[in-house]
Amino acid sequence: MSTVPLPAGGSGGKIPRVPSPGYDLGPVAESPISDHAVLGSSSSLPFGRSSGLDEAPIPVPSLPGDNASVPYNGGLASMVDSCNIPTAGSNTPQATRRDTDGGNAEPALPIICIAPFDVNCMKYLRDVFYPPDSSRSKILTLQPGVWEFKRPGIPLGWKAHECPEGKLYFYYKSRRLLTMIDIENDQNRRQIERAGDDLLSQLASMDAPDDAEITLMKTHHGEEEAIGYYVASMSHQRIFWFKEVEVSYVTNGERAVVSEMHLEKAVREQFWQHVEMFPNHRGLLGVAIRELKDAFAYGLCEDEINPVNTAAAARLLYSIYKERFLHFHGEAGARLDRKDSAYKADIRGPRSIIFNFILPLLFYMPSMYLEKLEGISVDSSFYNLYWSQFVEALKRDWEGSIIPATVLLSANVGFLAINSIDTTSPNKSAAQISSYISSIFSLGIFIVAQILSRRHLLFVNRQPQPRDMLQFTIAGESRLIGLEGVAVAFSLPTALFLWSAVAFIVALMFIFFENGSFATKVVMGVVIGFMGIVVILLLYME
Repeated sequence: MSTVPLPAGGSGGKIPRVPSPGYDLGPVAESPISDHAVLGSSSSLPFGRSSGLDEAPIPVPSLPGDNASVPYNGGLASMVDSCNIPTAGSNTPQATRRDTDGGNAEPALPIICIAPFDVNCMKYLRDVFYPPDSSRSKILTLQPGVWEFKRPGIPLGWKAHECPEGKLYFYYKSRRLLTMIDIENDQNRRQIERAGDDLLSQLASMDAPDDAEITLMKTHHGEEEAIGYYVASMSHQRIFWFKEVEVSYVTNGERAVVSEMHLEKAVREQFWQHVEMFPNHRGLLGVAIRELKDAFAYGLCEDEINPVNTAAAARLLYSIYKERFLHFHGEAGARLDRKDSAYKADIRGPRSIIFNFILPLLFYMPSMYLEKLEGISVDSSFYNLYWSQFVEALKRDWEGSIIPATVLLSANVGFLAINSIDTTSPNKSAAQISSYISSIFSLGIFIVAQILSRRHLLFVNRQPQPRDMLQFTIAGESRLIGLEGVAVAFSLPTALFLWSAVAFIVALMFIFFENGSFATKVVMGVVIGFMGIVVILLLYME
């Protein structure tokens, strides 16, 4: 079951997950060969690609133990012979202060704490644009015999990596610094390296893991620029900072933290989002591969993998820990059912007086829609599968009202065309008035359906995104009667059709009972009475 949490601060820029077939990660072998993870296992990570090309699967190397590193290059189908595990000593990042500002007295930017989901939002903020005219290319000719292409302008010590999505990030291996900021710009590089020196000094003074890597991003703190950071460790699957921070840095305000083990799941969720954003310069732990394989075996992730993103392992583990945190996994009050709320005994809220008054006027249709809406969004978590099913059913309901309304409108036009009914007298008969009312209701169905379809076009025509569903919920709950009003709006096409049909039946009844014989009145009275009882019983049973 897939849920989309609705964070208090939004989760802009996330890639939609689409269903895909299950994958078998294969056995993870144990090998005592050396301290390095060496290729040779028959296991593979056959994560699909959207290019349509027949590409080789991603090999999973043999693993010497839980803390061995699996060479993983972010999903590029290539073979890696070995992967050096960072250890204490010569590989430990050193806080060596250098003259990074070229002798200029450039003030250092303040350093603040940020979280991986903050970096994920920054990742999608575009500030570089390219000319649309191909004649303005930076390179206009291709030299003969060129078979190697390089990226110029990378500062000494840094290495550029391409995310599977295409975003460029930079890694300083000897100092374990990461950033998505363009360090080809000298000012950016100086600011990032200066902040890195300060943070590495703090890292050296604490008992930190040997593989700790510092992520640095330029951001804003109030009105001024600042450098945001967090530290991540693959061996511990954790992120941390050098000072005390609020738990919202890892929970994003999505849930109240009820225990340390509950908090750990939020920390791991953020860690795996970090790995997803910076996937290419390190390996994966054997224990992480095993945990991912177990999750596949249990079937928790069959709909979570995104075939267009080859950094799928980190995305899956990020999703697993997000789900566990949101549903209080491992706690006494864990949520085991999608309609089970961790906050209250009944997900149904009290019905307002206005809503109860409107219900019979709309044939109790809003009640059905409201129950579905309340079941889809429980504890501020949207369930993608059930939301999609609800939207498809809603679309069918609206279409099912429009087609009969067209037939009913034609019947009213034909009814009014009868000479004995449609007279030129300004005093219209009761049958005429009822037919006019029925026609207006039929036309109202078209108008209402068009408005609702345009208003909810983004839900009807494509897979909804978390931001879309969040805005939908906030907009609905902020109105006069909240989601009850949304349910009333959704039920209008069907209710208007029923009222149109009732008005047309009333028009026929006036003709039958005004000008008909006694026998006609008795027969029609019995038939109409029987149908009325059936309709009332159906409404009562619903």
